[in-house]
Amino acid sequence: MTVENYVLDVLVEGYDERKAQAVDSAVHWQKVFESRQNQTILQSMVTGMESKVFQVNPKKEKLCALVEVGDIRGMIPIDYLGFDLEDPKLVEKARRLIGEKVAFVVIAVDRDHNFFVGSRSEALKQMADHCLKRINEGDSILAVVRQVFNNNMIVDIGGIQCSIPASEASYGWVDSMHDHYGVGDHIKVKVQSIDKETKSVKVSVKALQPNPWARIEDYFKERGEYVGTVSGTEEYGAYVTLRDGISGFAPLLRHEIVKKGSKVRVRVTKIQKENQHMNLKITKIL
Repeated sequence: MTVENYVLDVLVEGYDERKAQAVDSAVHWQKVFESRQNQTILQSMVTGMESKVFQVNPKKEKLCALVEVGDIRGMIPIDYLGFDLEDPKLVEKARRLIGEKVAFVVIAVDRDHNFFVGSRSEALKQMADHCLKRINEGDSILAVVRQVFNNNMIVDIGGIQCSIPASEASYGWVDSMHDHYGVGDHIKVKVQSIDKETKSVKVSVKALQPNPWARIEDYFKERGEYVGTVSGTEEYGAYVTLRDGISGFAPLLRHEIVKKGSKVRVRVTKIQKENQHMNLKITKIL
């Protein structure tokens, strides 16, 4: 079995700079015991979810994430996964971790049964504390994509999860974040603000990109006609991308039908450089 567990050199959950090499069981147990004693952070893919009854009073069955250190099996109980226990979508969020790499520290060991218990919550806390000490506003840092939705994505910058809306992902119209990002992607982001009290950080991908609107007059003129690509549609019109990071909105007539990805010829009717907005009119569907 390929070992995918190792002590993190860079404290970003999901970071995969290198693949660990297979080592013997004694080394695996050494890592487990070091984590238990020193709270060393380990990382492993969640291979599944199952319920387990823990020997406490009263005995209670808990949903657990399954992880492994070599051939040593471990479980992270749902209340140690780092989620809000009052969240009605708690189980759903836990199950989303299947197939993803997570960070954890070992909090209990049963060598007789080749078994350990881990805590992702404690690992994330350590990572967040470390992250807040080393980052500053304006820094360009690494982020790992953890979840992707149509209008935003969740990234991890080191024990701290940040939501990046589509408006901060790119200049121009972004119809769906799924078109550009996937879970596990490694991206660069710029730190925009830090709240150390709440341990919240705002980051942006767009802030690291050159602003194409700064030279809009070099590329497009009002009343000029250009070829563009439909990047998204709404009930009353379509967003058309004319150049990377530069999109405009074209109202549609009742008889006009365009699809995402269609090539069109448009006339620029108005350019608002300060608002980064462009009004278009579709003159031909190519």
